[in-house]
Amino acid sequence: MNIADVLALREELKPKVNAPPLARVWGSVYATHTNGNPPTVDVFISGSSKVTTGIRYMLSYSPTVGDVVQIEVRGPADVLVTGERA
Repeated sequence: MNIADVLALREELKPKVNAPPLARVWGSVYATHTNGNPPTVDVFISGSSKVTTGIRYMLSYSPTVGDVVQIEVRGPADVLVTGERA
């Protein structure tokens, strides 16, 4: 790999300018679907009375109904529970 290849790769990996900003919000786990493929949870996102379904979570987190969790939202199809609040 030469320097031109490295520079091209760097440009390819840069975040896109028009990517939606990352938001971190709190929520509570309403239901778990740990046997699904992929495993998901349903959550109440803070400030909403509507259940948001089918949210993926990090493998290092074991969800339990009632957990207060941090959720990263980049867009409507890019939502991830990153863990439980201590």
